[in-house]
Amino acid sequence: MPIGFEYMFFDAALRDRFVTFAAERGIASTMRPDTIAGFVVELPDGLAAERQEAGQAEYGSIMDGKMP
Repeated sequence: MPIGFEYMFFDAALRDRFVTFAAERGIASTMRPDTIAGFVVELPDGLAAERQEAGQAEYGSIMDGKMP
């Protein structure tokens, strides 16, 4: 079973922002609690490069605290 791209969040609001970002772009995501703390959001394997890069850029923006 292929593993998608996993993103770690410790704040539910930031997690929700990322999930909304993905959904608005038609990217399905799954979320699960991390075994230690926080949440893991997974985007599917096989995304087009531009979608993968957009997800990575948004995650970086969120983690850098660059919220609009």
